Amino acid sequence: MEKITIKQYKELLPINEKHGKWLDDKITTMRIYQPFSHLFEEIYYHFYKRDDKWQIVSECYEESIEGILKLVTEKAVILADSMSSDSILLPVATTEDMISNYQNLIFNEDAISDNWLTDVYMLTEVIQRHYLKEDEVLRVYMLNTKGYNPKVGDLFLIENIYNLPRWRQVSELDEWINFKEIEKELLKLCLHTPQLAFFSIDIVTTSDGFKISKMNSNPPYPGCDETFNVEINKYLHFCLQNKNVTQEVCKRSNHKEGLYPEGFYPHLETTFFSEYLTALKLNKSASLCQELWARKRGFKPYRLEQYGITASNHTRFISDLEYEYLGHINNKYRVWLEDKITIKYMLNSFSECMPAYYYLITLKNGKNRIIPLMDCPFNDEASYDDIFRLVRKKKILALKPDEGTHGAGFFKFTYQDEKYYLNGRKVTKEQIIALLDDINNQYLITEFIRQHPSIAKIYSGSVNTARLIVFKKDGKKAEIGTGYMRFGTSETGGVDNIGAGGIGADLDVQSGYYSNAIKINNNGNREQCLNHPDSGVLIEGYLPNWDDIVQTILKIAESLPEIEYMGFDVAFTESGVKLPEINRFPDFPRINKLTPATMDYLLDKLKKKKEKYGYLDAEGDQNLISL
Repeated sequence: MEKITIKQYKELLPINEKHGKWLDDKITTMRIYQPFSHLFEEIYYHFYKRDDKWQIVSECYEESIEGILKLVTEKAVILADSMSSDSILLPVATTEDMISNYQNLIFNEDAISDNWLTDVYMLTEVIQRHYLKEDEVLRVYMLNTKGYNPKVGDLFLIENIYNLPRWRQVSELDEWINFKEIEKELLKLCLHTPQLAFFSIDIVTTSDGFKISKMNSNPPYPGCDETFNVEINKYLHFCLQNKNVTQEVCKRSNHKEGLYPEGFYPHLETTFFSEYLTALKLNKSASLCQELWARKRGFKPYRLEQYGITASNHTRFISDLEYEYLGHINNKYRVWLEDKITIKYMLNSFSECMPAYYYLITLKNGKNRIIPLMDCPFNDEASYDDIFRLVRKKKILALKPDEGTHGAGFFKFTYQDEKYYLNGRKVTKEQIIALLDDINNQYLITEFIRQHPSIAKIYSGSVNTARLIVFKKDGKKAEIGTGYMRFGTSETGGVDNIGAGGIGADLDVQSGYYSNAIKINNNGNREQCLNHPDSGVLIEGYLPNWDDIVQTILKIAESLPEIEYMGFDVAFTESGVKLPEINRFPDFPRINKLTPATMDYLLDKLKKKKEKYGYLDAEGDQNLISL
């Protein structure tokens, strides 16, 4: 077969699409492959800037500059960039001068790369190599084309001489390498992430095995006139033939500068104004004068009534426009919360709090492919027949988009009386296959959460959840700021989203007591809804096992030290909590209020961001417009 050219290979990238982000950053990679931590070097510390101050993270050492300096006096470490191969060996510091030099080096923003705004530095262990030289790595190209058929595709020894890599193809039978043991571990690793079809792993041999020094979701094309072997070339040609080269071009509309408060228009998501204009049309309780007053200060008009905002107190509230400007609060690791599968891997140690994940339907090489996930009970080749077999066994499953929020695209997939149903509507197998086979649909097939009887009695047609907004004032200690309970209705189609017709009830996060339920009517106004419109049951009570659930949510939040602001969607079952979703930047609530503590946190973050970009006036006024 004709070999794939470098140009053709570049056209294929990124081969693993959105899941390739798991290998772009070593901190992310270590979390994704936490069950395989013994195959990676130990990371003693990683650190980055938060609000222009050092944020230091470590699982085993004191999280302070003093802790880091103590470490370098005890052992040699590697100072490394989390996104590149750049690294510096720091021998054991034996004098005060060495300690001082290390401190200046470690906390020098230009120590390793000029990518400081998006990158993270690490202090890692020094791997004691065996056989391989300091400038040599063994690069293994892995293939897992169907998600359940991993194999070693190719093997190269790469020697870096004066920053010029020299490649040599290696046989698995070479005497100097015990490749069978290495291969066994790498195949397990591949099965752990079946979404990755083709990637490379750089390893170094040690006296008792090997360590992974780097993984790459877009593996480099071999150098020194080497090329991929026949099997990899065959797969890459197949990908090239099926690659959809047409890409949708997203065009942002150009809003007139006058619509934006002074100094902010270049930095805002354009979606704000379409939502804003809708709010203006729907709001009938405010006068035109109030609407203009609210708009000038960045508030949607209904916020005036919701929070009791006046000319004398409006600076105590973050406006809708400011909230949009503030996002994203989290650093680059917010990508962990972009899709549900990544969240599942990140919370590996809290797997009992996540629904079981069975299959992913994803677009690959021009058609939808079925990938079995970590909780799939079947080990054979994935097919639509397996999905039907699973729903017959479980009786009920959930179909939901891997990305997205607000419950859009959700289906409750049930099997009853030898018939199939989607959101309560009887369908045929052919209709379900057509839905799953449509390349416009990429579904995650999961366990359907069976909610606690005390919640189900109010409404059983959807999984009703509490939205808990969690933040960390110091970047480390989590607290629950705002909470509210949400219930679906016959209008919402199996979800509890308020924007789709759901109901929001106030929630006291101290006691778990919810009450004062409100719904948005057809005119866009808030109206009390004390009893559920479908069941007639009073929407009021205490959430089950509240104290235990609060502690669980706080532990989960603190297990993600890199993320400081998030919205947990919490479902309640008889066995504990389940998390259908965690949001990286939760919506500004339409019905329920942000608590004063949450508002103060957001205003403080807003002030710091404005200071950074020079948006405060001479008196330190952080308002958008001086009155």
